[in-house]
Amino acid sequence: MGTPAYASEFYKLDESERTQLLEVVLAGAKGRLRVVAQCNHHSPKHAARLAQAAAKMGAFAINIALPRSFPSAPAQLLTYARTVCDAVDLPVIVQDWNPAGGSVGVDFAVQLHRYCRNFQYLKLEDPGIGPLIRAIKQETGEAVQVFLGWGGMYMLELQRAGACGAMPGLGLTDILVRIWRLLEEGKFDEAMASFARILPYLNFSLRSLEQHHHVDKQLLVARAVLREAHVRPVTIALDEDAQHYLQRVIRSAGF
Repeated sequence: MGTPAYASEFYKLDESERTQLLEVVLAGAKGRLRVVAQCNHHSPKHAARLAQAAAKMGAFAINIALPRSFPSAPAQLLTYARTVCDAVDLPVIVQDWNPAGGSVGVDFAVQLHRYCRNFQYLKLEDPGIGPLIRAIKQETGEAVQVFLGWGGMYMLELQRAGACGAMPGLGLTDILVRIWRLLEEGKFDEAMASFARILPYLNFSLRSLEQHHHVDKQLLVARAVLREAHVRPVTIALDEDAQHYLQRVIRSAGF
């Protein structure tokens, strides 16, 4: 379980709120779940400090998102990740969501693993990366595994390529876990049927990150996980047609 991530609107939380959120999650997990602390910040030194604080609080692992607000040289992204990895002894997941271009690849994974043995996972958000997943595992001797992001959208395509798991938002996690297990059991047709049921919801939710916040929180209200679907400013507004369609796709998904 990871927090506070993109789906937690981490970029709208101040530092005290991030700390409070992590404290609440760790207290609720009570050792029954492994908690991954997302320690995102554009400054590598600050991200490293967040990671050290999370380690002291009892996080199982650290997740950092590479800073993609502005273009960065590959060597700079590598140095950023090394700074955070060097700051802690916990396993580190490096996430790369780059809406403006391609994600990091084999060279990044190999070099970072060479410098930092606690770098164990890369989370990628792209479709069509089966060859990349296989290459990363091969070139690192399977020491670096790849998680799939983007709401689990590409699970059916990429699970067989060797992805170690998916890291979606909360709303459909239990359903996606069942689909993943069906894939592991070789029951692709059954997995496809279950996935087809939620695909309209995923397509609508993932039109943008801010839309995902509105859509996923309304689903969590429908599933009695949240009391209200509040999205922090600055955000978008769903018009009447979008709201009507959202309620229909929530019902069609079985909620």
